[in-house]
Amino acid sequence: MGEVPGHIKKRNFDKFGESISQAADCITALLEAAAQAAYLIGVSDPTSMASQSGLVDSTQAAQSQQAIRNACDILFNPASRHQQILGAATTIAKHTAALCNNCKSASQRTRNEVARHNFVQGARDIAESTGHLVKAIKGLAGGLTDENRQICKKATGPLLESVDSLLVVAASPEFASVAAKISTSARANMKPIIMAAKDVMTTSISFVNSGKSLCGTPDDAPTWQLLAMHSKTVTEAIKKLLEEIVSKAPGQNECETAIDSIVKLMNEIDQATLGAISNTLQPRAQSTLEGYIEQSVRALNGLQDTVGPVAQAAKSDPTKLGHSVSLISSYCEPLVHGLIGAASRTKDTQRQTSILNQAKTLVECLLDLLTAAKKAGGNAATSAAYKDVLHAGKAINMAVSELLSTVQTGMTAARGVEGPIATIRQVSDRLDDVLALDPDKSFLEYQELLVHIARKIATGSQVILGKASTEPETIKPLIDDVTNHYATLGAESRNALAACEQADVATRLQKSCKALGEAMIGLISNAGAVMDNPSDPFYKLELSSAAKGVSQQVSFVLAALQAGSRGTQACVESILVLSGISGDLETTGMFADAGTLTPQGPNDSFSDHRDVLMSNAKSLVEDTKKLVASAAGTQDQLASAAENIVTTVQGIANAAKDGAAAIGPDDKEAQVMVLNSAKDVSVALSSLLLATKNASGKSVNDPEMVELSAAAKAMIGSVSSLIKTIKISDDDSARGGRAMEAAIEAVNQELQIFGSSEAPQREASAEDLIHATKAITQTVARAISASNSGKQSEVMTVAQLSRKAVAELLATAKAAAAGAENDQHAEQVKMAATACVKTLLTVMDCLLVIVTKQLYERKQKLPELSKAVAVAVSDVIQTAEVLKGTDWVNPDDPNVQAENELLAAASAIEAAAKKLTALRRREDAAKEADPAMNFHEQIVEAARAITAATGALVKSATQAQRELVASGAMQSKGGAHGGDEFQQWSQGLVSAAKIVAVTTSSLCEAANAAVEGGASEERLIAASKSVAKATAQLLVACMVKADPNGSSMKRLQEAGQAVKAASENLVKAAKQAIDSAMDEETSVQVSERHVGGMAQEIEAMELLQMKEKELELAKRQLHKIRQDRYKVA
Repeated sequence: MGEVPGHIKKRNFDKFGESISQAADCITALLEAAAQAAYLIGVSDPTSMASQSGLVDSTQAAQSQQAIRNACDILFNPASRHQQILGAATTIAKHTAALCNNCKSASQRTRNEVARHNFVQGARDIAESTGHLVKAIKGLAGGLTDENRQICKKATGPLLESVDSLLVVAASPEFASVAAKISTSARANMKPIIMAAKDVMTTSISFVNSGKSLCGTPDDAPTWQLLAMHSKTVTEAIKKLLEEIVSKAPGQNECETAIDSIVKLMNEIDQATLGAISNTLQPRAQSTLEGYIEQSVRALNGLQDTVGPVAQAAKSDPTKLGHSVSLISSYCEPLVHGLIGAASRTKDTQRQTSILNQAKTLVECLLDLLTAAKKAGGNAATSAAYKDVLHAGKAINMAVSELLSTVQTGMTAARGVEGPIATIRQVSDRLDDVLALDPDKSFLEYQELLVHIARKIATGSQVILGKASTEPETIKPLIDDVTNHYATLGAESRNALAACEQADVATRLQKSCKALGEAMIGLISNAGAVMDNPSDPFYKLELSSAAKGVSQQVSFVLAALQAGSRGTQACVESILVLSGISGDLETTGMFADAGTLTPQGPNDSFSDHRDVLMSNAKSLVEDTKKLVASAAGTQDQLASAAENIVTTVQGIANAAKDGAAAIGPDDKEAQVMVLNSAKDVSVALSSLLLATKNASGKSVNDPEMVELSAAAKAMIGSVSSLIKTIKISDDDSARGGRAMEAAIEAVNQELQIFGSSEAPQREASAEDLIHATKAITQTVARAISASNSGKQSEVMTVAQLSRKAVAELLATAKAAAAGAENDQHAEQVKMAATACVKTLLTVMDCLLVIVTKQLYERKQKLPELSKAVAVAVSDVIQTAEVLKGTDWVNPDDPNVQAENELLAAASAIEAAAKKLTALRRREDAAKEADPAMNFHEQIVEAARAITAATGALVKSATQAQRELVASGAMQSKGGAHGGDEFQQWSQGLVSAAKIVAVTTSSLCEAANAAVEGGASEERLIAASKSVAKATAQLLVACMVKADPNGSSMKRLQEAGQAVKAASENLVKAAKQAIDSAMDEETSVQVSERHVGGMAQEIEAMELLQMKEKELELAKRQLHKIRQDRYKVA
């Protein structure tokens, strides 16, 4: 524009036109830039929303669709020539290729798995239909016939349909373009720029018009003034436009506001730092230390995530600069307040200063970032400012990392849980590195282990929560335990992720394991807080919430594991269902055995249910084949096969119960036979499902496949047995043999289950195992009786008894072996039980041959076979005795009872000794103590001696009794040569020990009474003699069976002599006291007067008569007591 006046003055109108054109182009470009700037300012406002491009360009897709349709119309037109057809083919190929490329690009940009699949599938459909159409076009090009045109028309149908489907997907709101939404406040910011641009345009037009007028009248002075004025207004309008654009540039106001906010926060940090240095920083009460640290950590993590978007926006995307700066500003205030609060609640002044200094460093870096971002403004041309942005971003990341380490270390170090948290974080991070797959292992092999570990973690978290209220000082070892469990879980999860063939399941498991790690970090952090503040209810509440979170995440891990093993889970659930079916059939069998299973209706018969049983049995064979085949298939196939086969067995069980009831209680043996056959099928299927579960996903050569094959054969055998039972249910003559065959198959099945690795369902002792052998012996006896009678009912009874006896023996043996002291004893028990059952099987086989083939000469073998069973039972009993160990005793054994009574007597004596030790002479307040009177001390000393001696005697008798049993002079109850003689000896020993205890107790009471002045010396003498007599009886009882030269017997005799000597000493002391008392009592003063002397003599005679009567009465009472005791004995 500055050249325009010169060209007019020189009359160079060509140059004038060029200058005007150049000015017009510049003004146009300026106005377009101003419009773009106004739009950017509007969409960059925080209250506005920028436009978003769709995954697929709908306009281009619509144009391609129309072009393809037009080309297809050319193909259909009979007037089309060869060249037109080739052109249409080229058009179709061009536009379908463009659509396929758009689909590929859209699939790569979307995160929606369903949408990605739809776009990929749409591209594939378009490509395939295009290929078919091209072939048809080639045929049409070779011959322009109506037939070829129809073929082309038919081939265009799939293509047009695929294109239409793609456009429908592309037009959906989720994938379509979104127009910008500019808010009212943003429009207000845009208006000054638009008005300034309008002024530039109007003044420019006025300037051009003035120049145009001067071209006609170059010497018109007023027009020249007008041109100069318009030139000035254009310049001022352009300056105003630029000023408005600069002042309203995107993100500038937000940067300015954020900078002011950060300056204020820096002042707060400076004030807090001064308080920390002078020890005047008061703890802030709005939250706890952990609360402030968690607030700071969240803000730091969020701040770290926003640095990249701010740098990118400052470089080339001004529309997002305001949003990103506002976001980064939103994190600054809670960050600074959280760090100041954490520092205020930190006891260490040095750590306070460290936190605040690092916080100031971070805020300064943020200030540098915002200043550089404001300067860059999203203009790619400002490379220098962008370098400052990058430098500030790196400094912020370093400051954030250091600050995170400082605050987290400060929190965890104080709690002593830094190590476990670091371990969990490390394990969680390593979940992203999937290990190489071991070809010998599958996902299912890791599933059970992971489930077990996850449940341990859940249990451990609850234990930590419980200890927090009662014993917080014991939490640290529990934290270490759950940390170790998670480490194991992480290691095995990596293997499981590598072995998992389903990508969605692997992703789900990985995410759930990482989420569990985060939950455990929260649990451990709060547990550390409880250890530091055991009386603070806030920390306990937080720990409770964290424990709930761990339990919830464990459930998610378990759900992810189950999602990856739907088939095996279905097998487990089916086994549980079958267990209920078997129990139901067994219960129904008990009713049948009791004769209370009656038909449902008066006309109900077994034939009404036979067809249902046969149909289900045949279906079961096919289901079994499918189940076995599914072990090598997918989890869905396995789940479907397991569910179908259980449904079939449920139908068999229901039909068997109804059919058994229809038979009626008059033939309860047949009822039990049908129910047992159905139960055998259920048990066999349980084993098959377990084998299928273990073999799922394994190679053909794996040992589990061999187990699966054996289980399948057993299953087919049980089904065949059921079919046979159904067929002969009405044949009375064949029932016994069929029941015995089924029982033999059931016993073999029990042996197979017994040999499996399945854990026992109960606990059992060695005595339980011995008791279980009785049923085996009874079964053999009933088998011999059935062979002699030949009755079908008895054979069926034997079959039923054998089932129960074997099941009980094997279950008890397996449980008892599980509780054995070592593996050698456990293996001995299993081998003995297996051998016993196999010998019983020989008896059952022999009975089956006798019944079915009428070979009665085989009955001669039964006694020999029964002896073999007896030997096998004896072996089982011997192995059970081994299981008992050296400390086991039979509470019903008389010898054991004798030993217990002896020990009880010794305990009573020791208690009596303690009582005597505690005795003290009672002071007599009525008169002073006589120093020469030592009778009380003699009594106590003598009683103590007797008590000690009787205690030693009883212990010696106990040891002697043990030696008798150990040497074989006596045998326990139930032994091969046990008899009444030994029981009588034991009872005599028990009785003697009891008498010793009772008499010693009486002696103690007499001594106590004598010391306190409440008993006579005669009572002491009687009690002492009773102790001596009881001791003699005990000695005699022990010496009846004992070795006179045995060490225990010698000790026993020495103890007896000690008791005797102690008793004699006590009696001697008591007699001396009596003699002394009698001397005192007899030294009376005789009256010198005749009358007085006669009175004394009469009183003495009266007293003598009274004493004689009392003596006679006492003798009679003693005689009566002895007589009654003899009668009772």
